[in-house]
Amino acid sequence: MQKRSGKFLSFIAIGVMLMFAFAAPAAEAGKSNLTTTALQAGGERLDDLQNPDGGWFFDVADANCGFGPGVSCPNTFGVTGLGLLDAYQATKDLDFLEAAILTGDALVVKQAAAPSCDGNPATSADRPFTVDVTFLQKLAKILGSSGKAYKKVAANWFACVMEDHPDGADRADNRINGRIGQGLSNLGEWDAALDIEAALAIGQKKYALQEALQVIARQPDWDVADPQCPGCELLGKGLLLEVVQAFDDNPAVAAAIAAWVQDLLAAQDPANGSWNSDTQTTAYVLMGLDAMKKTDGVKQAIKKGLLYLFSQGIGNGGYFVGTGSTQEITEVDSEVLQALWATR
Repeated sequence: MQKRSGKFLSFIAIGVMLMFAFAAPAAEAGKSNLTTTALQAGGERLDDLQNPDGGWFFDVADANCGFGPGVSCPNTFGVTGLGLLDAYQATKDLDFLEAAILTGDALVVKQAAAPSCDGNPATSADRPFTVDVTFLQKLAKILGSSGKAYKKVAANWFACVMEDHPDGADRADNRINGRIGQGLSNLGEWDAALDIEAALAIGQKKYALQEALQVIARQPDWDVADPQCPGCELLGKGLLLEVVQAFDDNPAVAAAIAAWVQDLLAAQDPANGSWNSDTQTTAYVLMGLDAMKKTDGVKQAIKKGLLYLFSQGIGNGGYFVGTGSTQEITEVDSEVLQALWATR
């Protein structure tokens, strides 16, 4: 749904200017301004692509998701809405907040229509996409006292996850084993990281730690190269770094964090600054590294990774999904905005 179009710098121009901004510490304000420009353009892109039901199609070229004309893909709401919220925080553009509220209202309706929590892990209709919980909680925080309804829905919806899997370790096993069963052996830790992020967002820190420790214990099962999901173990480590730093006083978590940082630094492509020449993976690794102590190696990796993201800019506020691709996916557009906001 086209709502408006904006004028903004080409992403090639932004990338070139960022190289100069990164070259001198005194130019940090210039880098910040360029990042805000990109967040403005990206927010406008997501706003334009949003469907009237508050969600999005997966590929920007899609006309439906198989659920009928105009019906958004159910797993696009929260993850894409997070990019809108970050664009709003950077720019204070109320159009972005309005679009995010449309997404939040749609999720409130969805939760109200879902079955009651049934305590049965074999059924999923009562459970949310846990990134939707994270989105609702963030929206509530931004809105303050007027966002209490979103906060309540976030907590009530995640309660269904906890009823089905009362122990966070069991939920981690469910996530990892589920992906292995699908033939995506290196993606279960990604799903678990989304759970951990949601649990932390609503204050369920004990549950989040249980799930995090089990993900670490199960690392031999998911930290593998799987041709069905190239680089997904890097994707997962990036998000895990961002979320488990809340437990860096736990020895097992601290050891895992240190190892994952080194793994990711070693995996960065020295030629283009990406991880696996993939925009989504690079965005999440940047968010994870940004949550770490900024050693010189981490700082340089973030700078190179940001330049890669800008090299994938299309010029309409969106991003190609990776090197050599001409595909644009709404979720990935949002994840780039999240990375830009995190590393600002």
